[in-house]
Amino acid sequence: MNSLKSLLSLCLIFLVHIATAQKVGQADSITIAAGPEYDKVGSFHRFFLGESYRKIWATPVKMRVIDLQKEKGGLKIIKLGGGMQTRSLRLVDPTGKEWALRTIQKYPERGLPESLRPTIAKDIVQDQVSTNHPYAALVVPVLADALNIPNAKPEIIYIGDDAGLGEYRKDFSNAAYLLEPRSPFEEETDNTLKVQRKIQEDNDTKADQKLTLRSRLLDFVLGDWDRHEDNWRWLAKKEKGETTYIPVPRDRDKVFYKTSGVFPWVLNHQWLKSHLQPYSETIRDVNHWNFNERYFDRYFLNELSEQDWRAEIIFVQNKLSNEVIANAFKKMPDTIFKLSGAELIRNLTSRRDKLDGLAMQYYRFLSINVDVPASDKKEFFEVINKDNGDLHIKIHNINKEGKHGRLVYSRTFTPDITKEVRLYGMAGEDIFNVEGDKGSGIKLRIIGGGDSDKFDINPGIANKPFIYDRADEANSFPSRKDARLRLAKDTAVNYYDKNAFLYDRSGILFNVNYNIDQGLQLAGGYLIEKQGFRKEPYASKHEFWANYSTGRQSFILDYLADFKKAVGNNDLVIHANLL
Repeated sequence: MNSLKSLLSLCLIFLVHIATAQKVGQADSITIAAGPEYDKVGSFHRFFLGESYRKIWATPVKMRVIDLQKEKGGLKIIKLGGGMQTRSLRLVDPTGKEWALRTIQKYPERGLPESLRPTIAKDIVQDQVSTNHPYAALVVPVLADALNIPNAKPEIIYIGDDAGLGEYRKDFSNAAYLLEPRSPFEEETDNTLKVQRKIQEDNDTKADQKLTLRSRLLDFVLGDWDRHEDNWRWLAKKEKGETTYIPVPRDRDKVFYKTSGVFPWVLNHQWLKSHLQPYSETIRDVNHWNFNERYFDRYFLNELSEQDWRAEIIFVQNKLSNEVIANAFKKMPDTIFKLSGAELIRNLTSRRDKLDGLAMQYYRFLSINVDVPASDKKEFFEVINKDNGDLHIKIHNINKEGKHGRLVYSRTFTPDITKEVRLYGMAGEDIFNVEGDKGSGIKLRIIGGGDSDKFDINPGIANKPFIYDRADEANSFPSRKDARLRLAKDTAVNYYDKNAFLYDRSGILFNVNYNIDQGLQLAGGYLIEKQGFRKEPYASKHEFWANYSTGRQSFILDYLADFKKAVGNNDLVIHANLL
């Protein structure tokens, strides 16, 4: 009897051991879908709101399950993060290295006004998370490495009901995440606002514009339209008394962004909404597709010439070979690649091949009006009007001996592309020297700064520059016959606004109205809106209307023009009609 009990006890222990071993094995990984709810909609829903990546979100993927208290030697939460859509935690391991834990799932309701959050609007914006490819970020590192672009290496992981989440356990347990180093470097990195402040403080600090352009060209290929200032970190490299900031792109949520359906199609064909177009073999309207980067690109790419752009385009096309692209997509889970890999590779390869046309069109767009801000230190601006109409601009620092020092900016502009260049002296006692007799077809605006500036303009120059500065400070101005002086006793005259750019606009207008006297009124028109320097909300606006009234059975033609600050600070409005 005792032997039977012993045998039964041994069997029970063996079975418990097997169950425990199975439980432990299961805890190492899990196979789940990132968002199966997106695929639980009918054909009517898909017709109007699109198919997007619903099948991808609903496809189970094997993920590694981590224990925060054991992972990387033990990860501790140091900060709650997240933007308008993503929930994230900043973690630190025992060596002091920081890690980012970001949800694959998104929560866009935080971008809605509070009054709309209890309404159907919340359901619609949540549904449109399906336009994001949940595993796209895994493809990026191989491509970025081929281009020598710094990048973090993300991993898809799963966190269960983990005690290591502490006070965040309720909101962060039982979910899939991207886990990646907060920076690919051991050194501390800075955000974009700090980098811009450092560049303005001293002319010995600059950004690596060529590497920034290369990173932006990769965005074209990836279809990543959300590369605004907050989606970059910067590493400071110091050498021989100068600091160069290296760009580190981050947050790849919009890579391979894909929409379909009636409502998304209508939306992405609206003005300034072309960035919402689906990822395909090319980019429709590349200038407006870069809407979210409209300020970033004008600041961090303002020194690069056409030759610089072409060199970087060729570099990207050569380095992103078919083999590299194929290796990049091997980082996707097998089940996901089977559903979307072939189409994405076809689109990416096509964009690589078309990069020259797309990028050079955007280069010409950026080069129409160019802002060149200097620093708060002393600089010497040399503007050379060449005989062929080109405008060559060089900026040197002024050293302690009062002489021209190192070159901090150099670019040649051609009037076939560039219409206007604006030089900003910022603070510091700056010297502006304009040479040449013929003058360029490019309009030149020189904006001084908070200290005493000197403006030397070649007498009799054909195309007189515009000069802006304080009238109540000890500045040295040329005569009015050599320059167009715009002076004021106001700090606003020297203000540099890096977020001032506005798009021109044109398009068809419609209007339908009804009243008892005139009956049904049908109107069609066309709008042309042009932007200009320091003119808001536009420099000029033209509206052409053709109106038909069923009550009077007659046509009325209308023309409305509005010119801001046409005469001094006075606007000019013209309104004419023909019955």
